[in-house]
Amino acid sequence: TGNTVEAERWFDKIAGARLSPDEVSYNAAIAASARAGNVAGAHRWLEKMRQAALQPRLETYNTVLDAHAKAGDATDMIRTMDGITKSCLSPDAASYTAVISCLSRSTDFSSAMHWFSEMEASALNPDMP
Repeated sequence: TGNTVEAERWFDKIAGARLSPDEVSYNAAIAASARAGNVAGAHRWLEKMRQAALQPRLETYNTVLDAHAKAGDATDMIRTMDGITKSCLSPDAASYTAVISCLSRSTDFSSAMHWFSEMEASALNPDMP
């Protein structure tokens, strides 16, 4: 439901029990922030995940990309796409579609076409939401 306060509480409970959150825990917190429209919170959890020496999966990044798309935040969305490749992952059709949709809604058609060309060059087909 996007309850970020509850996610914070769970992380506090985990820490209080001297346990370490795993990828599933961080992905749940990232998803909760994204569903709540809290893009900054999603990035904060992503950074905490990295600091815990856990490797975000592509699905993790796609959740953050989706939050950017819903917020219409194309600039930071492109930085998140850069983070995907810096993590030695390859964007998939969902990654590209989120970026293209966001850029199209902001009427930045030139950039949207650039990313569409990137997707085609990666031999991926559009993923229609």
